Amino acid sequence: MKQMPKGTLVVAFVSLVLLTTLTTLVMTENTLFNQLDLAIYQQERLIEFPILTTFFSYFAKLATIIPTLFFTGLLAIFSWRKQYHKLAIWQVLMVLTVSLIGYVMKQAIQRTRPDVEQLIPRSSYSFPSGHSILSMTLFLVFLITMYIIYREKRVNKLVWVGALYPLLIASSRIYLRVHYPSDILAGFLLSFSVVFLCYSLFFSFITEKTVRKKHQQKRIFTRKQKVLLSIMAFLFLLVGSAVAYGVRFYYDARQTVTSMQQPLQRETVQREKDTPVSILVLGIANNSIRKTDYRANTIMLVTLNNQKKTTTITSIPRDSFVEIANMDGLVDKINHAHSYGGIDMMVDTVEQYLDIPIHHYVSLNMDGLEALIDAVGGITVNNAFEFIAEDIHYPEGTLELNGWEGLQYARMRAEDPEDDYGRQKRQREVVNILVNEFLSVKSLFNYRQLLEVVGENGTTDMSLDEMLGMMNEYHSALSNITNHQLKGEQYIGDGILGEAGIYYEKIPDEERMRVMQLVQEQLETTGKNAAQQ
Repeated sequence: MKQMPKGTLVVAFVSLVLLTTLTTLVMTENTLFNQLDLAIYQQERLIEFPILTTFFSYFAKLATIIPTLFFTGLLAIFSWRKQYHKLAIWQVLMVLTVSLIGYVMKQAIQRTRPDVEQLIPRSSYSFPSGHSILSMTLFLVFLITMYIIYREKRVNKLVWVGALYPLLIASSRIYLRVHYPSDILAGFLLSFSVVFLCYSLFFSFITEKTVRKKHQQKRIFTRKQKVLLSIMAFLFLLVGSAVAYGVRFYYDARQTVTSMQQPLQRETVQREKDTPVSILVLGIANNSIRKTDYRANTIMLVTLNNQKKTTTITSIPRDSFVEIANMDGLVDKINHAHSYGGIDMMVDTVEQYLDIPIHHYVSLNMDGLEALIDAVGGITVNNAFEFIAEDIHYPEGTLELNGWEGLQYARMRAEDPEDDYGRQKRQREVVNILVNEFLSVKSLFNYRQLLEVVGENGTTDMSLDEMLGMMNEYHSALSNITNHQLKGEQYIGDGILGEAGIYYEKIPDEERMRVMQLVQEQLETTGKNAAQQ
């Protein structure tokens, strides 16, 4: 009669607690822990032998998924021939399960690898070490198999020699400088916790051959208990992974938004909770290749009203001929306000022109739009007509565009029958597509790259808590989005410095009043001196 070794559940529980503690230290970037981790890593950098580098580079390939599954398959065939059919199935499932959990943890935690003098290049995430997970899981499965099938001491001694395999794999990952010591330890702890937990829960199941022969095996758990414990273990891992992902996301997002924050140099326009809110969205043309001068070439006013459950996006032509705020009555293109006085003057000018309060702003440069499109894996647009821009051919119909192609698609005006209005339509189309991509499931596994792009190319006056609160507060309003366009008449005139041939757009008073009334109703404001309310 086979008896389950004492203490396997204890080993699983202790390993799980240690893994949780280690994961928390990594995710919160504990200073003392990081210093210790780095100190050990730095010591390994003092050792380097060409022969050892070559050996470890090839030896480590044994602990990748394909060789591991091959060795597991051989072990399963051996167990099957010994009439332990369920044990054979359990062996394969163990390797796949632990590997999958490790992958999910990597994507959730997204710890970058050491970037100092790697002996072999690696760019995927670091925590926990996949090689350590696979090598230790294979060893533990082998150890358990030998224990179930054989009990002789000489076999046990031979099995423990197999422990050299995961230890050598661990040494190779640190020697090659592609992992921190904590990555290795986490991989081992994950293997111990999952393998021994499943071994304890399914001991009578995987040793069923012996039980059927002697009818003496006492069940450790009833069938209902095993089902319940399995569900609890699965839920624990699922919830733990979700919590780890959520904590990491919040931490990364907070760092990104903090780096983006640029408060307006004026008294903030206050509003009460659940009242309408306005956000000025700007696309700044500060592309050095095109030698632009930080003008706001994309201007969109977003308003959200929870009571009406509506969101409006109003495009303002960049060439609109308006009075620039705080410039002693100067009249010029509205997008020049950003060149004259930055974001503050831009916000003040739109407030003054439409006589509304602007509560927040978000600004993104045009280089950032290209990077964002690439970060989401490209976009799919519905092109209304054939045209060429920057030597790129855009046929009519559905198009798959990368970052550079998407940027030119949003910029093109010369060949558009609707001129700047057509360009603004395409810009709104691209913005809507990007928003949908941000909210899609696949962005969950790519959020750090998205945050990096936004952080490098965007500014806002909002904190992360304000953003998250607004998403929650105005969730119902975001389900109903309508687009509006401020329209005028183009003409060519002289610039403020006497330059000839400058394009302007004169907005008729009735058109301005139409849009002004629309956004004032959406914001539920009276209009006169609204920016001060």
